[in-house]
This record gives sequence, C-alpha cells and structure tokens, in this order.
Amino acid sequence: MTKLRGTLKEQLKLEAEYKTIAETMLKSAYEKARTNTRGSETAIGSKLLQNAYETCANNIHALLFPNQQKRGVVPVYSKAIAQLKQIYEDEQFLTKTCTIITISNMINFALYSTKEASLTTLTENIVLVLCTEAQAYAYTKQADKHNKAYFDIGLNKRVGEYYKEQFANKAYKIQHYTPPKFDIDAMYKLSTKMIEMCIVGSGYFEIEYKDYVNKKGQTSRIKTLKANTWLIETWTKNIELLALNKSRFCPCVIPPKRWTSIKEGAYYGDNAKYVQLVRVRINQTNIFVQNYMKRLEQIDLSYLFAVLNSLQETPFVINENILNVCLDIMSNHGSLGGLPSTDDLPELPRLINPTPEELKKHKVKLTAMYKKDRARQSKLLRTNCTLAVAKKYSQYEKVYFPWNMDYRGRLYPMPTEINPQGDDLQKALLLFAEPEPLTDNECLKWFYIAGAGFAGLDKKPFQERINWILEHENQIISSAKSPLEFTWWNEVAGDESPLCFLSFCFEFKRLREYQADHEGSAIGFKTGLHISFDGTCSGLQHFSMLLADEIGGRAVNLVPDETVHDIYQVVADKVNVVLKKDVVSGTEDTYKLDKKTGEVLTDSEGNKKIQYGTKELATQWMMYGKEKFGSDGIKRKVCKRSVMTLAYGSGRYGFAENLKSDIIKPWQDEHEDNPIFLDKAQAATYMAGLIWDAVSTTVVKAVEGMKWLQSIAQQIGKNGEAVAWVTPNGLPIQQNKFVMKTEIFKLRFLGSIMRFYRQTETGDIDVRAQAQAIAPNFIHSLDACHMQKVIMNQHNKGNKNFFMIHDSFGTDLYHANDLFTSIRSELVNMYEGKNLLEEWLKDIEYLLPEKTKIKPIPTKGMLDIKQIRESKYCFA
Repeated sequence: MTKLRGTLKEQLKLEAEYKTIAETMLKSAYEKARTNTRGSETAIGSKLLQNAYETCANNIHALLFPNQQKRGVVPVYSKAIAQLKQIYEDEQFLTKTCTIITISNMINFALYSTKEASLTTLTENIVLVLCTEAQAYAYTKQADKHNKAYFDIGLNKRVGEYYKEQFANKAYKIQHYTPPKFDIDAMYKLSTKMIEMCIVGSGYFEIEYKDYVNKKGQTSRIKTLKANTWLIETWTKNIELLALNKSRFCPCVIPPKRWTSIKEGAYYGDNAKYVQLVRVRINQTNIFVQNYMKRLEQIDLSYLFAVLNSLQETPFVINENILNVCLDIMSNHGSLGGLPSTDDLPELPRLINPTPEELKKHKVKLTAMYKKDRARQSKLLRTNCTLAVAKKYSQYEKVYFPWNMDYRGRLYPMPTEINPQGDDLQKALLLFAEPEPLTDNECLKWFYIAGAGFAGLDKKPFQERINWILEHENQIISSAKSPLEFTWWNEVAGDESPLCFLSFCFEFKRLREYQADHEGSAIGFKTGLHISFDGTCSGLQHFSMLLADEIGGRAVNLVPDETVHDIYQVVADKVNVVLKKDVVSGTEDTYKLDKKTGEVLTDSEGNKKIQYGTKELATQWMMYGKEKFGSDGIKRKVCKRSVMTLAYGSGRYGFAENLKSDIIKPWQDEHEDNPIFLDKAQAATYMAGLIWDAVSTTVVKAVEGMKWLQSIAQQIGKNGEAVAWVTPNGLPIQQNKFVMKTEIFKLRFLGSIMRFYRQTETGDIDVRAQAQAIAPNFIHSLDACHMQKVIMNQHNKGNKNFFMIHDSFGTDLYHANDLFTSIRSELVNMYEGKNLLEEWLKDIEYLLPEKTKIKPIPTKGMLDIKQIRESKYCFA
C-alpha cells in the first residue's frame, strides 16, 4: 500500500481533529439525543445520553428548582443556586448547562483519568468549569453585539478550562467588566450534589473506597468514581472516538515545530496554544511559581531547545507486522503477547445455604475477582486506544513525536497513546523510518544482544546473550513466520517484552533473508529496530559517582568486570542469609499490647492479636520463595522496587508499602487457599527492615548522600523558601511543594451522610515535602543532564535516530556501537574532576538562613571515574 506523505496541511488537520472532537463530541451528542428521535444513530455520546440525559437533567432540575411547597432546612448549597439563577434566567438552559458540565466531566474522569478519580478532584473541576461558564454567560448578556461576537469566537477557540479562563479574564479587563464572584464553598457542595444526581440518574457510575496513605504514613479512605462495566464496554466498542477523545496531543506527520522559546515549539496549529517547554502545574499561581516561570522566560535555554529539537527530528514508521498480529490477537479474545483478554472473567457459582464463614470467604473471592476484571478492562481500553492510533498513523510515510521536559529536565514525548516511552506494545509498534545501512558485520553483535534483552536475558554477559540467539535461530524464524500458531516468542519472553521480542524476530528473519542474497554478509542491511542500553539502577549509579563510592559503584557495574553485577540479587542474597538464620533462631510469637495500659489487644471478634516473631515471619517468606520461585529463599524481584527507589528518598516505610502492593497482595489475591502471609503489614515491615539493612551496607554512600541532601532541603524549607538550583546544563529547577489546606464538610449523598474533603493550596512552603523530594529531584536532574549530553554528542555526529527513556539510551543498529561509547564518555566528562554536591550547595546557599550550620558534605571514596569508560555493563 502506498503511504501518504505528511504535509503541513495534513498536520494542521490532525491537530484540529484532536482538538475539536474532545470538546464537541459530547455536547453535540447531548443536543441530538435530546431533540432528535434518531439520536441512537449519532456518535457514542448520544448513545450514552439516550439512556441517561433526561433522567439526570430531571434530577438536577429538581435540585436547582425544588418544590416551593416543601419546608425544611435550607440546603447548604442554596446560595450557589441563587447566584446561578441571577445569571441564567431560563431555568431549562441552566439545567442543561449544569447537566452537560457534570456528566461530561464524570465520563472524562471515570474513563480517561490516569489516576483514581477522587470525588474531591472531580468536584473541583466541575466548580471551575461551571464558574467559568457562568461568568462568561453573564458577560455576554451585557456586552454589545461586537464585543459579544469577539468574546464567543475567542472562547470557542480555546479548549482547556485554564485557557478559557485566561482569555475571559483579559476580555473582562479590556471592557472594565467585573465578573460575578461565587461562594466557592456553596458551589463545591452544589457540584457534589449534582454528581449524586447523575450517579443515580445515569446508572453509569459507582462509588468505590480506596485506601490512601498520606505523607505522615497515616491511612485513610477516599471516595473514588468508577465507570461501571456497561459504560466501559460501550466506550471500548467506539475505539476511534476513544482514541481521539483521550488526549489533545497527537503524533505528527511532519517534523514538529522547533522549540525557540518556552511557549513556541512542538505544534503548528490548534495544539500550539497548549504547549510549554517545562511541565509545571499551571493551576499553581502563588508567587514562587510565578517567579519561576518568569525566570524561565528570561534565561538562555538554547542548549535545551537543541536537545528537544534533536529528538523531534527522529522519523518513525508504524510496525505493520506487529500491528497486524496485535489486531488479530485482539479479534481472537486477546491474552497473548501481554495483551489483555477481551472476555469477561467467569462468574463464581452462587452459594446455596452458606455458613457465615463460607459467605465471608465467598465475598473476599468476589471482591478479588471484581478488582481483577476492572484492571483487565482498564488495560483493554488502553490497548484498544493504542492500536487505533497506530492503525490511523500506519497510512503515513513517517511519524514524529513532539517532546518537552519536566521541571527536572527529564525528557518526554507529548502524545500519550503511542510513543517511544510507552509500554511494550507501544514500543514494539514503532520502527525507525530512516535507519542507516550497516557498513560492517561487527554491528550484528548489538542486534543479537538487543534481541536477547527483549527475551529477558539482560543480566547475562554479552557473549551468552549472543550465543542464546544463535542457538535459537530456528525458533526465532518460526515465530516470525507464524506468530499466532508458533507462540514460542511469547513463552520465552514471558513478562519482559514479548512484543518487542516478536518485533526482533521479524527483523531477524529479514536479516537472514538479506544475508542469503548477499553471500552471508550483513553490510547494507537496514533495520528500524531500536537498540537500547539501560543503566543499572541509575539512581544509585549517580550517587556512587557523586561520592566516588567504589563499593556501591561495583554493585551497579561502574567498575569494569566480566561479571554482570545485579544489585537486586546482591541484596536478596544478603536478606536470605538473615531469613535462614531467623527460621532457626528467630524470636517467638507474642501478643500485641496496648502501649498505654499494657493490656493485650483483641480484634472485633474478641480474639487476641498476635505479634508474630521473626521466626514465624522468616518462615512465611521462605515458604513464599519456595512456592513462587521454587528456590530456597527470595529472589531479586522481591527487592527490586525497594532498592530502585532508595536513591529517590524511599525508606523502610516506603519499602513496606512497595512489598504490600507488589508482592504480598497479588499473591494473596491469586492464592486465597494458600495466603502464606498471616498478617500483610507485619510481613511487609519485617522484610522491609531486612532489605533496608542489606542495601544500606551495599551502597553506604548513597544513604549518606540522600540524608545530607534532605537535611539541607529541610533547612531551606524552614526558612520559608522553595529549594531551587540550576543544573549543569543550565535548567533552573524549583521544588513546588506547598502546604495544602483541607476543609471538611458533611453532606447527604446517596442516601447517607458522608464527609467530603476540599483541598486548597496555601502558598506556604511544605517543609516535609521539600525534604522528601530533594533526593529524587536532584538525582533525576543529573540523569537528565547525562541524557541531554549524550543526545547532543550523537546529534553533532549526524545521528538522527533516538529512542530515549530517562536512563535507557536507544538508537538504530548502525549507530549502536558509537552510542555505547558516548554514554560512558559523557558520564565521565560530567563527573571527572568535579564535586557536583559542592556546586549544588553553592547554588542554594542564598536560600538558607544566615549563619546556618551546614552539615559537611559526605567524604568521597576511591572510585576511579575514568574506569567507567571501560565498563561493559553499566549501560547494557
């Protein structure tokens, strides 16, 4: 099939399509569903609204215009209703406005939010939209014809509520118009009630409770909004609309607009007004954020513009082999290559005359199955969305991605449905459109090494990876020939990167066919497969280089060695030594005691609460190791996330939370009859302590460095300042961590009295958050600098093929060997002969109180930074 060549006209059309469909789809559908008896033939929005609009509108109308004959307590939101009635004289129009705003926000939150949609966040958004709309309507009522037309056109051109609000405020100022002020508390309570009216009226949504752990380690329950199964299924069937409605930022079919300022770059048309170079929360409007944004506008950021422009020049093409295989898999029930099943989970059989204990266990199983199916549905939505966008862009010769960065300098592609930093599916769907042809056969080693890495052998020495590929050549080619019948590729890759490995299989088959036609030579062969080099726990790598830690450096492969060091397994091995000791000679079980009275605590059924001893807890973890891994002790997977997050400020408590969510809970959900862990919290706390002790003796300097950074950040926070510094590459960084004020009110909701929480930013510095954030932010700023330097190193050599993910450096096969070298040389250049902690301290000293006693910078070890150039496996 002939591919379409991208043009500016086509790009502007795509941007307009992404912009308008998200805004107009539901609104037009609501109107058609209300006025047209054939509303079911319109887009998905009208299909949804056929069943719900009228009921929701009636419920909200009754809320806004209650029966005047009834007497009783005046609702707490009555002031907000009175203010709206003063603006909207037509009660039907007011009802329609409130209904559309409420339902559309509920659908967007329930279906598209990347995080749990708490009622608090949802309500805040509805208040913002409703107040903005009401103020704009009030303005147009009093404006003359000319100003009204200008205002309506300008407002319609802007999609985001923030941008609508900014445009409206400018118009008000020009016309010397003072918009009405609303009682925000009353509006908040009214919006909460409108949500209730739409939950009851539509039948599309459910309220769930989720445990939330705050910064102090206290657990509370928050109310979240969930789309029910019918709504998800209906929306999923309309894949094209879902894909376009999900995000305003689309891939490009021409090279994205070059960055020239913090507001100029990436897009050409309708998307251009929403871009900014640095990702900062635009709803933070205190003086700290304002000053930071002004600073970004005033300084020279040309180096960073060049970095992003280099990434944006990389042309990709959709991998049609992978796309077709995935479409076939999804049309045949899914469940292959890491893709989700399209089938609902089978229902549990109904119990007949169950005992209370049987009923209790049955409810636990039902809950676990329900959560598992919701996770499947969520993944199904994401998968269908990605495949829809890939299918749409597969018709183009080239696909490009606009990039920007977060406030630490980390680089991100802006489209979300498909990009080089996505999941295994997204990455497998992308190939370089213009790979360079090979000029020697030596480069093939990186091709084989990459293939073995996709199959999960990334911890093996290079030669073992190469040998494995050559030993399995027949299976690789068979996988490429018949991926749906010969599914070895899926079995061998497992949970690693099955679709990327299948992509390698297709390219390997092409390689062998090329060699057969060229007397065994690969010279001239071109492959669009990305060859990536990943850092070994990069946070700990940077701490080891900051403090020249030879012990930690060896554990994360900074020291040249023929052995691939795996710090996660090193920590696991140390933990296993203690486990085996505790199984034999650990402490015995006791009962939990009240800290004040010393009395034995009991549960709700009157049973004494057990405080398990280390003997029992060690036994549970040894049993888990045997059942899960078939080993005498735990494996690296148990320790990985905790060790990985150590450099980012995580401690024992964070380790325990990771263990509960990643290890213990999934096991218990899948093994109700063999839960192993008798108390999740105790088991997690015990293992967290062992991991902390093990990792602290492995990377001693990293712990010292982290604590030193936190102590300085805490002093700055106590001085009423936000921690701010400039990276070695010239990016100003500021930690925008501020105290949030929580207001609590009670409201009748879904038949009972519920407490609701409203958070507002005070503008005061959050001292604790400033200290907690400094380790991850500082380290991320350094790994971002390293990546930026490598990108410019390669760009200056003519390389235009980049596949970058924070601490993973990717390019095409031709440039792989030079990239491998550049990663190391730029890392050495960044640290050799420098003390970056000392430079950071000089940068932030002005934020500290006068005569502050500063802890001395941790002493350096004996790591020879220059040796990193010779290390095979620091990035491999």
